[in-house]
Amino acid sequence: MKVALVFPPFHHPSLYSLPPLGLINLGTVAQQAGHQAVVIDQILGLRCGTFAMGPGLYQACAEQIAAERPDVVAFGAQCTTYPPTLRIAEEVRRLRPEARIVIGGHNASFVAAETLARFPAVDAVVRGEGEETFRQLLAAYAAGLRPQTVAGVSWRDGGRIVANSERELIADLDELPLPDYRLAPPSPPIGAPSHSIAPSPFSKWGGAAPTVASIAPSRPCGAGAAAPIPSVACCAK
Repeated sequence: MKVALVFPPFHHPSLYSLPPLGLINLGTVAQQAGHQAVVIDQILGLRCGTFAMGPGLYQACAEQIAAERPDVVAFGAQCTTYPPTLRIAEEVRRLRPEARIVIGGHNASFVAAETLARFPAVDAVVRGEGEETFRQLLAAYAAGLRPQTVAGVSWRDGGRIVANSERELIADLDELPLPDYRLAPPSPPIGAPSHSIAPSPFSKWGGAAPTVASIAPSRPCGAGAAAPIPSVACCAK
């Protein structure tokens, strides 16, 4: 299947955009499972001028997604991007009615049932850590099955909303594949100012802009100080 992983639009002129690491991780897992993955960074698109601010923004974002002809559209949403995510999902449903539409992220995890109840364009919500849950969800969709056995998923079964059991946290993050940064859309050089990209804080180093990759330093810290989960993800090799 072709899977489009979407970072929905959000704009603040003082913020610098880095590649969406969570979606790159999911894309890497999807590729290893035999699917074709594409990451669509619409925050970057907005700042680079691919999209224009205005009433047609969400429609343009949906058209970009539909142009990839995906079988599954997966949004990585945060609090600030949740309203755009839902609006774009509705447009994608109209343009690509046969596609499965999935939302993940911390915001979606807290309001999974409410999202499915109020927004019929959304087929499923991935709660909590997504790598293994998303892999199993894609396997169910590819086989034409309902995701009733996939832990960590909330989904719609006809008119009924189903919340599957919680998934245990990944005990050893080193078991996850290294993120394939080739999935990240090309972006302007770090530190290069323009009308749409704010100067990077790294530019103050002077000289050539450094090569920078985003990481998730808080994730390997575990459920709390009393239950740390050690991982080499905490350090650079």
